[in-house]
Amino acid sequence: MKGLNKVLLIGHVGRDPVLKYTPNGTPVANFSMATNEVYGSNEDRKVKTVWHTIVAWGKLAELVNNMVRKGQLIYVEGKISSREWTDNSGNRRINYEIIMRDFSLLQRKESVGEMSSSPEESIEEIETPFTDEPITEDDIPF
Repeated sequence: MKGLNKVLLIGHVGRDPVLKYTPNGTPVANFSMATNEVYGSNEDRKVKTVWHTIVAWGKLAELVNNMVRKGQLIYVEGKISSREWTDNSGNRRINYEIIMRDFSLLQRKESVGEMSSSPEESIEEIETPFTDEPITEDDIPF
């Protein structure tokens, strides 16, 4: 059976992309992205932020470098990839990255300065239709 490795993320860009080129001239760009998980009831609401390293290759890397900026709300599609190495102290290290296949800007560059300073507030706007109320049989569409 064939496996599936697909990631879909919506979050805020943590830093501007860094564009570099491999020795054979292939563009590669990377940037950080934060996603927030909101849980708990209104009076005990908590937010957990997870940071992701996003990597884009080829023409997509150049497009990301030209369009993506720190603070923007962005949608990313890709796959999880890992890299292993041994550091200078002899310790085995592993790093997980999201290899980008596609993206959409959910916020224009011009509006980044107007954005709330708290990512939780933007996430709250997205999650407003949802409640912590239990699901009943009437809520199921089939």
